[in-house]
Amino acid sequence: EVGSTPAFSCDAQSEIPTEECEALVDLYNSTDGPNWTDNSNWLEALFPCEWFGVSCEAGHVYQINLQTNNLSGSIPTELGNLSSLVYLLLPNNQLSGSIPTELGSLSILGGLFLGNNQLSGSVPPELGNLNSLEYLILENNQLSGSIPIELGSLSNLEYLWLYNNQLSGNIPAQIANLTSLSYADFGYNMLSAVDPDLIDFLNSIDPDWAETQTVPPSDVQAVNITTSSIELSWTPIAYTSDGGYYQVSFATVPGGPYTIHGTTADKTATGYNADDLSAD
Repeated sequence: EVGSTPAFSCDAQSEIPTEECEALVDLYNSTDGPNWTDNSNWLEALFPCEWFGVSCEAGHVYQINLQTNNLSGSIPTELGNLSSLVYLLLPNNQLSGSIPTELGSLSILGGLFLGNNQLSGSVPPELGNLNSLEYLILENNQLSGSIPIELGSLSNLEYLWLYNNQLSGNIPAQIANLTSLSYADFGYNMLSAVDPDLIDFLNSIDPDWAETQTVPPSDVQAVNITTSSIELSWTPIAYTSDGGYYQVSFATVPGGPYTIHGTTADKTATGYNADDLSAD
């Protein structure tokens, strides 16, 4: 075994299938198990269902609850082998890396709780396969890219928390198909919406969703250019409440690096005069 991990063979236990036991061992090894706040019985007892945070039913792992337990590292792909898992609770840790696409094979998963970590990468489209999912909690991470269209097929989803990530683009119109949704939060991303039915749906389920998005204005034009200044005009974004402003940056070569020139007074501004620019 690597490092200080105790020697443990899943073949020596018969409480759960070997494949499920090995997935638990992989979770321990991938997330710095020796330094968890509580790792009672892990890799020491021959009864994995007695390991801290593990619950079983009928000889299968039913729930993993290791929230606020000082897990660091990545979520192992092998968790996709826990075919009877109903709840995976790993919030409030220091998990990094991406969300494994293999979690999309957990066919009876009802709750996926991964909030308050440092997860990055995109939201896997495979999560749209989780027909039983009621809770998808991914807030306060560093997830980027767009929201997958496939999430619109989660007909049993009741809670969708995506706030405070780096998600961008248009929210898929299919999200309006989530008729079971009771609570949603899309705030503090870079998201927008264009479908009228979707906008109505979002306004009913998360009325403040648009107020905290970081999105650019449209139709940006340079209307007056001199050797040392550029006057910009644009169409402001539709959502002008909740404070905020436009930040204007410039670069001497295409693609940057960019330097902040200044900011507008608020989000209702329709232009900006960038003067004192170098003639170079």
